Amino acid sequence: MRLIIPKISNFYHVSLYVCDEFISTIDALQVGEICSTHRVLDKLLLKYLQYGSMPSWNKNGSACFSIAMGIDSIPGVNTLLQSNLRILYLFDAWPDKHTRIEKIVKHLKIDLLLVSSSQSASMLQVRLPRTKVLFCPEACKVEEYKCKPLIDRKIDLLQLGRRYEPVHKALIADSGLNYLYQKESGSLTFASQDLLKQGFADSKLSLCFPKTMTHPVESGGVETVTNRYFQSMASKCLVIGKAPQELIQIFGYNPVVELDLKDPLGHVKKILDNITDYESFIEHNYAILKRDHTWLNRWLFIRNEINKLS
Repeated sequence: MRLIIPKISNFYHVSLYVCDEFISTIDALQVGEICSTHRVLDKLLLKYLQYGSMPSWNKNGSACFSIAMGIDSIPGVNTLLQSNLRILYLFDAWPDKHTRIEKIVKHLKIDLLLVSSSQSASMLQVRLPRTKVLFCPEACKVEEYKCKPLIDRKIDLLQLGRRYEPVHKALIADSGLNYLYQKESGSLTFASQDLLKQGFADSKLSLCFPKTMTHPVESGGVETVTNRYFQSMASKCLVIGKAPQELIQIFGYNPVVELDLKDPLGHVKKILDNITDYESFIEHNYAILKRDHTWLNRWLFIRNEINKLS
């Protein structure tokens, strides 16, 4: 069956480059056709699909695999509607969106729904008994990330995106720590994907916490591994903070140095003073990431599931 993958038409937020990494991986394999999309049309169709199904016109005999950051930004909705087999991969599937996801997936008649949270996958499968719902964690295109020797990195600590405030407040108390973080909620630490990769490559430590800690109400109790853990390891940063249980499960061990929450600043200083002691751990994380958690790994898993439905 011919496979069509809708391409994101407008990179209005840097997070969408995560989707593009996956699309470019599939495109390089030449296993399907990348089609253009129209963001305005997609938004109009999604607005309608909140309330009901749409007729499937001019079925093209193809499978459509759409990769979306969230339920409100699905690319290629019209292509999905014309396809015989409909596959959707959602990165953001937090519980507050589950009702909306349920409606749109039902009205789009999605055959296979993939989400990057195991807990959300289980919850959505109950809501969507006619759709196959599977957990598919995020990943990264390892070869596109840069690495420097730890001793040549200028940033001591990087906290990308949402902050865990109790730890953040303790860390900013030390003006001698070269600590880079999001200055205001909603602002970008790096304005482009290239700058983001340079920032990771120039950072010794990457501070990561799950949303259950940074925004417990918004998380709805769902703890999941997000892309910044993989990006950090691809850049050979030492990841510190808290590992989501999902990350421990898919790696088979904990690849994160769990931060002492009672004395985060003291712990960070101790790690920095002994950073070379962690080089073998960093290299091991990188090797496991490269072997098991690239977008190619995810595509091979998804392709197998598509073949089961074809």
